Amino acid sequence: MDRVIPKPTAKRLNIYAREVQMMIDQGQQKISSTDLGNRVGVKSNQVRKDLAYLERDELAGDHGRAGIGYDCERLLSGIEKLVGAQKRWSLALVGVGNIGRALLSYASFDEEGYPIAAVFDTNEKMVGKRIGRWEVQPIAQLSRTVKSRRIPIGILAVPREAAQGLADQLCAVGVVGLLNFAPMQLTVPPHVVVTNIDLTITLKQLSMDIAARSGNGRSGHRRRRERS
Repeated sequence: MDRVIPKPTAKRLNIYAREVQMMIDQGQQKISSTDLGNRVGVKSNQVRKDLAYLERDELAGDHGRAGIGYDCERLLSGIEKLVGAQKRWSLALVGVGNIGRALLSYASFDEEGYPIAAVFDTNEKMVGKRIGRWEVQPIAQLSRTVKSRRIPIGILAVPREAAQGLADQLCAVGVVGLLNFAPMQLTVPPHVVVTNIDLTITLKQLSMDIAARSGNGRSGHRRRRERS
């Protein structure tokens, strides 16, 4: 039976994989949990706990022993097998506004195994135009194209009012994952996974974190002056 990996762990494993790939590209062969943790801002004991998923699944072999460290090539291979990164997941992009165009220009999608297979837009002025290697298709062709090409993941880079209806269309033809840039919560079938990316909320959270840290710093200075 496959073991469910907690989402925070899966996220860190993907970060580890990206960092280890960079080290391999630079010619590094070994890495310790301490060094890997320092590079990504994670404590070494958390790194070892996360990588224990590989060891229990016999994906890490006997590397990672104290004083020896992890073999970078084997570590990367083990993580990719565990998180399914070796499988290619084709994408359907819906919406070629500013966000959609930025996504189309992101070359790493292909490099990481997430090729954009089809592009759609509701704007008739955009339909039929080519953006890079993609021709923008009308929404009327969305269901047929996604179903015939068996595209498993949809990206919604559309206005709020259009998102739910398009999500319904994608789910109805077999999409099992949605990356949603619309500022709303989607209602989807239980088997469909949704990741919401709300840039405004993310920036607000960042500003709150900055304000909280700055406030703690100022109060700390006041306490030190009062004690002196």
